[in-house]
Parts: sequence; C-alpha cells; structure tokens
Amino acid sequence: MWICAMLFIAFYLTLAYNNRWVSDDVMLYNDLIEKGWWSASTEFLYSRRATSHGLFHGIIVLNTDFFSSHYQLFVYHILVLLGFISGIYRLSSTLILTNAHQRVSKSERMLFSILATAALFFGTVQLNEAWFWAISSTVHLVPMLALLHCLASIYAPSRMFFHFSVTFLLGVYIGGASELAALISLLFCSIILGQHLVRSNILKRAQLLKLSAAMIGMMITLAWNIFGKGTSARISLIENENGSNLTHYAQDFINAFSEPRNLLVVLLISLFVLLGRWLQARRVQLNFFTKRRILIAGVFLGLSFLLCYLPMRSLFGDVGPLRAWAPFSMILIGTILLIAIQVGNNVHAKERPFRILTFGILGLISLLLATYTIRQAPIVSKYSAAHDQRITKLFELNKTHRTQVLSLDPLPDSGMLPSCDIDSDTGAWLNTEYKQVLSLGYSIRIEED
Repeated sequence: MWICAMLFIAFYLTLAYNNRWVSDDVMLYNDLIEKGWWSASTEFLYSRRATSHGLFHGIIVLNTDFFSSHYQLFVYHILVLLGFISGIYRLSSTLILTNAHQRVSKSERMLFSILATAALFFGTVQLNEAWFWAISSTVHLVPMLALLHCLASIYAPSRMFFHFSVTFLLGVYIGGASELAALISLLFCSIILGQHLVRSNILKRAQLLKLSAAMIGMMITLAWNIFGKGTSARISLIENENGSNLTHYAQDFINAFSEPRNLLVVLLISLFVLLGRWLQARRVQLNFFTKRRILIAGVFLGLSFLLCYLPMRSLFGDVGPLRAWAPFSMILIGTILLIAIQVGNNVHAKERPFRILTFGILGLISLLLATYTIRQAPIVSKYSAAHDQRITKLFELNKTHRTQVLSLDPLPDSGMLPSCDIDSDTGAWLNTEYKQVLSLGYSIRIEED
C-alpha cells in the first residue's frame, strides 16, 4: 500500500512542480501590485471573496517577481496536499478510529489518509482547475480542506480556547471563500446540530460551542459575500456571457463521468472496502453508518446537490463551470469512502481470496499511477519549460525590442494542468494583463496559422 501512496505523491508533485499561473491569476497578480494585499483582497471588482483572494495574494506577497513566483505556487500545492492528509488523519483519529489507537498504528492511519486524499483528488470534478488553477483552488478546494480541519477541531478533546478560535477562523475562511462551499458546510454543521437537538448528549458542551463558533464565522463572511458590491457585478458579467457556454458546460458535465481516471477512483473505493476487512481482522469494529445515518447522509447529499445546482441554474441556465462542483464531488467521494470501509468491516470472507483481491487491486492502482506519471511528466515538463522560456524571452526583448507588436508561438499542451494562452488579438484582456505584469513596452499576441 505504501507503494501506491508514494506513487500518488510523486504524481501530484510532478504536476505541482510544473504548474504555472494562468488566466485570472495574472489579473489578480496585477491587482495585488497596484493596490496592496488588503485592498486587492477586499475590493475586487467582481466578487467579495475576501478570504480566498487573501490567501491567493498571500502566496505571492512575499515575492512579487512574476518570473520566479511559481516556486511559491509549488510550495502552496505541497501545503494543500499536506493539509488534506493531516486533516483526514486528524478526523479519523478523533472521530472514526477513536478506540483503535492500539490496534491501528500512526503510520497505518497516515497511509489510510494518503490513500483517501488520492481518492478525493482523482474524484474531484475537473481536478486540473480545482486543484491547480491557483485562484480556483483557493475558492473551491481550500474551503473543503478548512472544513476537514474544522470538524477535527470540533471533536478534538482538549485545548478548548485554541480549538474554539481555530474553528471560528476556519468558518470565516469557508464563508468568505465560496458561497457554494459555505452553504454545503453550513448544511453539514446544521445536520450535526439538529442531531444534537433531537438526540441529546451527542455533543459535549465544548464541542457544541466550537460548532456554533464555526457556523457563526461562516454566516458572517457568507453574508459579506452575498451582499457585497462585487457580487452584483459578477452576476451581470455572467448573465452577459452565459449564452455561448450552455452547451459547453452541459457537455463537460457529462464527459466528467466518462474520464479514464474514474477507473482509478473505483479501484481506490474498492481498496477501502478491503481496508475495512483488514480492520475487522485487527478486531476494530466500525459502526458510524446505521440505517438512520445512511438516510441522513442521503438527504445531505441530495440537498448539497440542489445547493450547487439551483444557483448555477439561475445564473448560467445550466450546470455552470465544473470547478464549482468540486465541493460537492469531494463530499460525495468522502461519503462513499466511509460507506465502503464500513461495508468491508462488516463482511466476513476467507483470508486467502481477500489477500489475492487486495494484491490485485493494489497492483492495478500502482500500474495506473505509474502510467499517469510516465505519460504526464514529459508533457507538463515541456509546457512549463516553454512557459518559462517565453517569459525570459519577453524580459530580454523588453530591453531591445523596438516594434509595437511581438508574435509568439502558442504554448504546448499542458496535460492535466490548467492552461489559458494569450490571444491573437493584442487587445484581448489576458494579453494586456501579461503586458502589464511584465511591464512590456510593446504588445504581444499568438502567431496565427
């Protein structure tokens, strides 16, 4: 299993190291240089997502040199990965494997956490934008990371004031980062609170206070987002542009369920069934999904789907950008993993078939991860090298170039990384943003065929 875990980490780091700023990242980069961290984070024209923008600007504020700042982006991706692994580890230790510390070692819990993170990663809808488009990840991905640590802190047994403060601040981030992620998180917390009110003594007094602090934090910044000045401007922009995107969004949504990587998600879920059986052999009994809780989980998933779909439908007339579905897809995969591990924990099977099946699934997962890494590594390396060479060329030519327009070759395929190249029109918005961020004395465009 550790081979699978290490192969996943190697694949993730390969993508993360070769990732670069794209699209809106450049515009927000310019915003930071012009206004400073606070104003750029709280006064963006098209939204009031102050916490996600604040985190984005925090990635680059210590080094505003555009050429070398992708190293900070790499560090950010590493921290996100470690955040998910540690969040799942903390939550499993405080809530799922509470009474199994002597039978499941720390290294084994860490292994489970890495494999669960891999399942969440590959199960995320449009993972290239959700995980590797910097501003998109701070909006749609990090709130779910914050929710993981928020729940782990709520159920943590000690340091009341510290965890109370942490849950409040994490709630503030979730509410101020993404409206959809905030609504799903509030729904989840409301279900926990409702369970406590209906069935007394589910939460201790300290846990109830921390849960309340998280919900208050979410509601404060969610209200700031919804009623902020930038929200109406963003809605107007969406309404003007959505007509040409309807078919595109719907087709992307359908294609998301037929991608080859979904086989890897299925195998990882199957592996968690076998992990449940392995826990049974260690005499660890899981019972976090009773019939009542399965019903509640089904209602939660249904309502979460509606909380994503209805706002998208009203704004886009369709399912909207797939990256906005990242919170729902992660909630869905997380729920399926919990069900899978409990199913395996309650199934009684002979040892030999169990071992054969385990080795077979581990072999397939390892093979797929190795194949992905071998295929993607040269593609993303070529993309990042071409991107860096272009930036270097523009810097050098800025000192000697005397014409008004410079034509550039298009960037190569970016593989599983997001990419948004400049246009053949020198007046296109991204062309002008690059011109500004690099302080060019001439206009740039893509060479037309």
